[in-house]
Amino acid sequence: MDADEVMILITGAHKAFTLHKAIEVGVNHMWTVSAFQQHPHTIFL
Repeated sequence: MDADEVMILITGAHKAFTLHKAIEVGVNHMWTVSAFQQHPHTIFL
């Protein structure tokens, strides 16, 4: 992850569960977006 900053935009109520898993659950292969928890400058919107 060489990017200085990462912004992930998740829209729609139907994706709320995915957003929850991406932020609240530890890094997991079932939710690949969760890997961005390890990036020092990630913004989830």
